[in-house]
Amino acid sequence: IGTITGTTTVSQATITSGLLAYNTTYYWKVRACADTALQNCSPWSTEWSFKTPLAPTTKQITVISPNGGEVWVSGETRRISWSSVGVDYVQIYIYNPTISGSGSTNYIITSGAPISAAIAYYDWVIPSVSQLPGGGGSTYKIRIFDNSNPTIEDYSNNYFSIVAAGTTTPPTTCDSTSFTSYSTSYDFKSTGGTISNVCGTEQYYKITIPTGQTCDLKWTLLPDSNSDYDLYTRWDTGTLARTSYQERSINGKGLKDELSKTGLSAGTYYAMAYKETGTTGSYSITVSLTNCPAVTPPTAFDFSLSMNPSSGSVAQGSTLSPAPVATLTLTSGTTQPVSLTTSGQPSGTTITFSPDSSCSPTCNRTMNISTSSVTPTGTYSITITATGGGKTKTTNYTLTVTSVGVTPPTTDTQALITQLQAQINQILVQIAQLQAELARLKAGQPSIWCYNFKFNLRYKDTGDEVRALQTALQKEGIFKGTIDSSFGIETLEAVITFQEKYSTEILAPWQLNRGTGFVGSTTIKKLNQLYGCK
Repeated sequence: IGTITGTTTVSQATITSGLLAYNTTYYWKVRACADTALQNCSPWSTEWSFKTPLAPTTKQITVISPNGGEVWVSGETRRISWSSVGVDYVQIYIYNPTISGSGSTNYIITSGAPISAAIAYYDWVIPSVSQLPGGGGSTYKIRIFDNSNPTIEDYSNNYFSIVAAGTTTPPTTCDSTSFTSYSTSYDFKSTGGTISNVCGTEQYYKITIPTGQTCDLKWTLLPDSNSDYDLYTRWDTGTLARTSYQERSINGKGLKDELSKTGLSAGTYYAMAYKETGTTGSYSITVSLTNCPAVTPPTAFDFSLSMNPSSGSVAQGSTLSPAPVATLTLTSGTTQPVSLTTSGQPSGTTITFSPDSSCSPTCNRTMNISTSSVTPTGTYSITITATGGGKTKTTNYTLTVTSVGVTPPTTDTQALITQLQAQINQILVQIAQLQAELARLKAGQPSIWCYNFKFNLRYKDTGDEVRALQTALQKEGIFKGTIDSSFGIETLEAVITFQEKYSTEILAPWQLNRGTGFVGSTTIKKLNQLYGCK
């Protein structure tokens, strides 16, 4: 790769290589020579290696700061930072949920020009609160999105505050005393997240990949503009220390440090932030696990219960023949013992199961029914209950007891009667529905469907309000997707078409000539004009 010359002692040096390829393992070794002719050289060192990450395939943006809880003051310069994958240029907006359209109006970069995503930060001179949506307060988030595809976006995780200059705020102190050793590492568990406002000389962090999973792991350390912190990590189970690490990032004052590894197996992984001499500020550290296969939880035991046949007749003083069979079918989990009992049979009736009343699904048990001479005649619904493994299932058997010498309808005839009656009932319901619809049409009544829209909606929202939106857009003839209560790409495109269809009422008040896909006050007003419940 290169040669370092002109020094007698080298403790640390940097050699710049050419552009490295994705998903490739590189090897290197070093030696020391007494002259530039490469004579009188030491033996080569042990060979080291590293592997470059997979090429990015999915575009992604993640807002790092502000991410919730910060208090910013008008007139100050504050850094907005983010990370991205596969994105060339971004736009930065400020969002206030109480103000319609605030996340779609550029309050950050007044020129409206996009900036390179690779820069990963923008230093914002905060304007007076009178120039902000909502006039200042504690309900702000930063929205950053791909300039070429606004649906690729991210917001601050939680709200932060912007206050007027001169507003009294509590002094900010950073945490320099917690998780200062390997044994007291801050635990991100297996969910990841961000810790902000930390400033200790050495601070330790850990995250756990659950058993049975492999994940891509990324640590990101973001110092403030006056601070210089370094990031150290190990990708194995060895103890991490400043003198015992596998990889580090030392980019310098105010610059982000980032370390990542793909395909890590289950286990606990550590990182350490080290404070360089002369640093007075603080930093935030973020860790994430991605591309992890879902762990399938153990399937709980469950089963079903049925009777075949489901009805039968027996004369007084006789045994039912053929005897019905109870079928217990395993539907999930590992089989467990289940017991059968009955209730609802008439007096003078004996019911037993053979070979016994207990089995482990999948299994069958014959239900033997005998009556006495004093068993009352009539039709009875007998409940069969199966209990075991924390589950209880029931089914019914219809028993008809007749007098001696009376021949009851056959089981097949009874089943046919039941089937025909069910079909008749279904037809009667359909007739009633058609009659109601005919009466409504004759009366000239409007469409039966209506909905009063109340809430702002945006890409990735879910719920009943989104389902109603999809229904209205379908009635407009511009939504061709599935009504699934999820604000996806097809819904976003349909909203934009709807806004441009009624642009005079929806877009003109905002001095816009293209739809945004954000369902705000003017879009809600038009939806309610067309489909609101009067």
